Amino acid sequence: MPESTQSTNLPPPLGELVDKLPAGDYATAVAVLEGILKTGKPGIRRLIAASGQNFGDLAGVQPKYAVHGLVHHASRPEADKERKLVAQALAEELAGQHSDALKAFICRQLQFCGGDPEVPALAALLKSNTLCGPATQALSATGSAVAVGEMKKALPAAKGEARVALTKALGTFSESTAAAEVRNDITASDAGLRFCAWYALGNMGDKASVEPIMKALDSESTYEQGQALDACLRIARELAESGDRADGEKICRSLLAKLRDKGEVHERLAVLAALADVAGVKASGALLEAMDSKDLKLRHHSAWTAVDLAAVIRKDHAAESGRLLKKVLDATNEESVRQKAQSLVAGAQEGSR
Repeated sequence: MPESTQSTNLPPPLGELVDKLPAGDYATAVAVLEGILKTGKPGIRRLIAASGQNFGDLAGVQPKYAVHGLVHHASRPEADKERKLVAQALAEELAGQHSDALKAFICRQLQFCGGDPEVPALAALLKSNTLCGPATQALSATGSAVAVGEMKKALPAAKGEARVALTKALGTFSESTAAAEVRNDITASDAGLRFCAWYALGNMGDKASVEPIMKALDSESTYEQGQALDACLRIARELAESGDRADGEKICRSLLAKLRDKGEVHERLAVLAALADVAGVKASGALLEAMDSKDLKLRHHSAWTAVDLAAVIRKDHAAESGRLLKKVLDATNEESVRQKAQSLVAGAQEGSR
């Protein structure tokens, strides 16, 4: 036992139990953690109090180890009663007179065991620039509409790192009702916040954001151009997935037009792939044009997308599928692409007999 531990200051039986950690085998560990659980909320509160207020406090290592082990043990399947006990005890400690470092530790534990009942205690931390990040992660881990609602409510007043954390979380949940607020950061001076807003709006499928984000394609930074393109393509795909294929197609065609004069082959290929996903057979003309390009890279790689599209549309649009495949065989000598195209052509011929 390290001399720095404070477990000897814990009352029995808690002190003796903590002294046995880390255990040498699984059975001993389970017995210790079950013993700690029997001390209930008072025992958990004592462990938190002994955990130290500062990050890296050696005296708090053993109690923190015990808390973390307890959280994992209580989060096992068919132990919901124990999980709720631990989660409630931890959430109550968030209102205590603890340092931000210790509260952040508690939030990280609630990330494993928290649920809707703990949302109010975590939401109360969203106003803190220091604690908003860990609280947001714990709220996100619940995956509940209640938690998402609290993060959305906190976003308008959030600044700096807190705003980035909330924006990213709302984007991850594709919370489109927060799009109007997130749009305020499309041109934010802070690059981290700006890119995070683009990511979120992309996941939200917010078509009102496309035009202002697309302006960044003229940026001198290739990284910024890439982030903007990714966001616009996310929006196009999200719109198509929600049934709005027409607007998704419109976005892709606008991007192709903008990139046509920039000579960015990889970007054009990404847009062509998205157009094929979004517009289906309507993307055929753009792919046929790309396979006529003098640019070898554009011609060869667009052939891959054309083969994939031909496979998707061959049942309902056999003639257009055949047209694409014929062009692929004319456009590239890439053997793997040609083999796939020839296989599809052979299958179509077999099916027509």
